[in-house]
Amino acid sequence: MGYKVALVSDSHGNLDYINIFLNNIESQQVDQVIHLGDNYDDCQPIIDKKLHLTRVPGTWTPYYLNKQIDNRLHETINDWHFFLTHTPTSHYNDLNIDEHPEDVIKQKKCDIFCHGHTHHPKVENINDVWVINPGHIKDETDRGYPATYAILDLNKASFTVTIYHLLDNKIFLQKECVK
Repeated sequence: MGYKVALVSDSHGNLDYINIFLNNIESQQVDQVIHLGDNYDDCQPIIDKKLHLTRVPGTWTPYYLNKQIDNRLHETINDWHFFLTHTPTSHYNDLNIDEHPEDVIKQKKCDIFCHGHTHHPKVENINDVWVINPGHIKDETDRGYPATYAILDLNKASFTVTIYHLLDNKIFLQKECVK
C-alpha cells in the first residue's frame, strides 16, 4: 500500500461539491489533499476536517498577487518530486518571482506536474514528466467536461492515478505510471 494523494481543482466557490469530494475521498483513506486553485478559500472544509492540505491559489484571486503566498510549489511526496501550479503555462497575472511552468517540464525539474485551470481531466507524459490535471468541480459539467477529481496511489517506483467522476464516484480514467 502506498501513500495516497487526492487532487482537486477549480471548485470556484462550489462548497457543495467540495463536500461531495470530501465524502468521496473518506473511504479512500488519503494521506494528503492538494487543491490546485480557483478558489483558495474553498479549502476551508478540508481544513476543518484536519486533513493534510497543500494548496496553491488560482490566477483570479487576491491571493495570487500576494507575495507571501506561493503561486507555485515544489514538494517531495513519497520520493516523488511534485510541481504544483494552477496554470499549465505562464499567465499574465504571474508575479515576477513565479517560476515558469513550461521551464519545469522542459528542464525536467519534477517527476509529477499537477495543474488545474483548463478543467480538462487528463494524464500524460511530456518529456519524462507526468502531467496530471484532475479536472474541475465547478459544476456538473464545465467547458465540456464532467466534474472530476483524482487519487494518486504512490509507491517508490510507480504510481496509479485514478480520475473519478465526482457525482457518481465512478472511474473516468486510470493510468499506471512509472519513474
